[in-house]
Amino acid sequence: MDELHLLRPLWLWSLVPAGLIWLGLWRLQDRVSEWKKLIDPHLLEHLLVEKQRRRRLRPIHLTLIL
Repeated sequence: MDELHLLRPLWLWSLVPAGLIWLGLWRLQDRVSEWKKLIDPHLLEHLLVEKQRRRRLRPIHLTLIL
């Protein structure tokens, strides 16, 4: 590890807010969790029509990765 030297290692701290932003946006996209706060679970399973959800990279994910 003696060979690894970063020119500006303090920039690594920017990963912390980027991760928090990503986590916040990820949670906002989960609409089922919002309904779980309002409707009883035994009723919710009959009210939701859920498609097969594919996890894919969205533009916000690619932006945070870069």
